[in-house]
Order: sequence, then C-alpha cells, then structure tokens
Amino acid sequence: MTLTATKFATVPNVAQLPNGVRIIHLAIPSSVAVGVSLGVDVGSADEPAQWAGIAHFLEHLVFRGTEAYPSSTAIGEAVESIGGEYNAFTGKSYTQFICSTPKSHGHLSALIPAELVARPLLREVDVSDERPVVLQEIALGEDNSWQRAIRAFEQVMWPGTTMAQPIIGYVETLQRLSARDVREFWSAHYTPRNTVFAIAGDLTLAEGVDLADRVLGSWSPPTSTAIPPSVTPSTAPSRVRWEVMDDRREAVFALGSAVGPWNSVPHGPLAVLSTLIAEGEGSLFARRLVRRASLLHQTGVLAWLNRDAGAFGFTSAARPDLLERAVAASLELLNAQKRGIKPSDFKRALGYARGEALRQWQRPLDAATQLCHQALMGESDLGPDADVAAIESVRSDDLEALLVHQLAKEHLGIAIAGPAGDEQRIEQLLNS
Repeated sequence: MTLTATKFATVPNVAQLPNGVRIIHLAIPSSVAVGVSLGVDVGSADEPAQWAGIAHFLEHLVFRGTEAYPSSTAIGEAVESIGGEYNAFTGKSYTQFICSTPKSHGHLSALIPAELVARPLLREVDVSDERPVVLQEIALGEDNSWQRAIRAFEQVMWPGTTMAQPIIGYVETLQRLSARDVREFWSAHYTPRNTVFAIAGDLTLAEGVDLADRVLGSWSPPTSTAIPPSVTPSTAPSRVRWEVMDDRREAVFALGSAVGPWNSVPHGPLAVLSTLIAEGEGSLFARRLVRRASLLHQTGVLAWLNRDAGAFGFTSAARPDLLERAVAASLELLNAQKRGIKPSDFKRALGYARGEALRQWQRPLDAATQLCHQALMGESDLGPDADVAAIESVRSDDLEALLVHQLAKEHLGIAIAGPAGDEQRIEQLLNS
C-alpha cells in the first residue's frame, strides 16, 4: 500500500528562556483552544529505590496548592470556570503537567502548569492529607488484575532495576516519605534546565515565548540538594510471573519483550504493528480471538517506550479455564504473521495508525503533550511531519521483520494475574 506523503502547514519552532527552560511551539491555524504541556525530565526510573513512588507522589502534592492557587479547589475553579481542562501524569522517564483553555484564556493554559511545577507549596499538611489518597490508590491497584499483571510484566522485562519499580511506589516507601524528602526531590529535579514548555494553538512563536516568559521567566533554580544513593532492587530474572488472585473470574496476561532506548526504537513500524494486532475492532486479536474463537474478551497494547529502555507487547484477558488455550492461540497468531501479513490486514492497520497520528496533531493539547514527550525523549526531529512520515513509510515486510526479531520466542516474557495455574505449561508454550 502506498500513501501520499502528508505535510503539515506548520512545523515546530524551538526557543529558550534565559533561565534554561526549553520552548517548543506549534501553530495550529484556526484552533479555538490553546494547549500547554510542561514536562520535567524526571520519572519513577530516576528515583532511589528507597524513595520509590516519590515522583508520582510529588505530582499529586503540587495540586494541593501553589503560590497563586493555595488549594486544589482554587486550581479547579480557575480552569473549569472558563471551560478548560488540566491534568498531570508520571511516567518512567518524565512527568508532564498539561492544561488547555479557550484561546481567549491562553494565559491560564500556561500559568496553571507553571504554578504546579515552579511554585508548589509542598506543605507538611499537604503530605499528611495526600498520603492516604495515594495509599488508597495502591490498595485499589492490588485488587485490580490488570494492574497486577502489568506490574508483574515490568519485573519480567527489567528485573533488578528501578525500571521495574511501580510508578505509584510501595506502601512501605510512601509511608516513610516526609515533606522534607519531597522538597529535596523537587529541588533536585524541578529546575528550569530540566523543563520543557510545549505550546500548540493558533498563536505565533513570539506569543508562545511571551506566555512562557510571563509565567516562568523569573523562575530561578532552587538550591541543589543531595538525593540518597540508589539501592538496586532485588528482582530475580524470570520469563513467567504469576500474581495469584484466586477469587477472580478472569486471568489477565501481558505478553511481550523488552526493547531498547527511545532513540533506537522503530516507532513507525511499532505503531502499525500495534494496530494490526490489538488496537481497534478490526485488529487480529479482536476479530479472531475475541469474536471468532471466544478465547479472549478484552485486548490492548503495551508500548512503554522510555528514554533508557522500553517494552512492547499485548494485554489480554481470558477465562481461567481457557488461559492456556488463549496464550497458545495468541502465540500462534503472532507466529503466523511472521510468515506473511494479509494485504487487507496491513491496509487497515496502516490507515488506523496514520489516522490516529493525524488526529493527535490537530488537537492542541495532544499536540503539546506529544511535542513535550519528543523533546524529553531527546528527539531532534520534532513535530507531526516526521511522526506521520514514519508511519506512512512502513511496509508490510517491515512488520514481518519486526515480529521475527522483536517477538522471537527467546525474547518473550509473560505476566499473569488471576487464579493459580500451571506455570511450567505457560513457559513451555513460550518456548514452543
């Protein structure tokens, strides 16, 4: 299948404030909204193991109050009263704070993330009030078979490293964290030179730089503090991990393999392979293993592509008594694609992946988030043209080669959450 190359009307612009904050700007003509993502180059993989979960905890805490907005209610009312939205998320490699508002309130889309990153209060009372919230989130995750499977998959992919730590942390580490610990972590990592300000919408580069300067130009690096040395977690290597949850009526499994750092990964082929196998109603897993064979009842893609290491695979759920058959059928389907992908399947997957990318780059908040992501991953070719071109250039044999290399049986690992079963049999299936 050959596609006409897509070219966007504008390309990103790059600038920098005197204090070191990097600015990435993308004009989206006629957009009625402005989207901003303020990204900090620190995530859960950068934490000392004895502080596991502190990056995510800090992301929560900043919403408790800032210099301009002393409470979470004040932040919410400021954004929601003008029809905006805001959020934040912590990953393995970075943390992002995002906000989008109507164009007429564009200043607020920049101010809210700037307040959260550069001017949080981080009070003792905030720590004591927010800790139970995160501990409850951990408890809920313990009762969620999907989250348990994904956590176990991290340990399969990255044993003995901070990459295997859950982003949310552990009960024991969260209970020990103090307000002083959080402030030290913030001071060490939340600095202008560690921050990317990405903005997208119907505005010029000069207007974007002016917004960034107004909300972050006076931000000075905090006094550097010492972070405790990391202690390597002790996680034994294993190809199969089973989180036993005997009270469940489903068994969730995550199947895949490790990939290299962000800049070594073939992003276009991986995006198309994701849509071929498990994204959308026309994906192979959905058509063949959900609707036709009734072996699975839900599927998804795991594409954790991080700055220093990544993983790629698929998540699925099956009845416990059908688990072995479901895993075997999944492996058989993947192996069949190595021998040749049907043209109609490839056409659907390529179109689906291309459409997802095109739509993302037309939405200001999504575009700002992706620009921030690219910059924090160390990409030099930023923006939609390179992103979409990487997908449009994919050919069917690229996917077959990727399957042969990336999902070879010697690379595969699996994590399961559900009633106890035959672990040796699952490992035999991986090796068959």
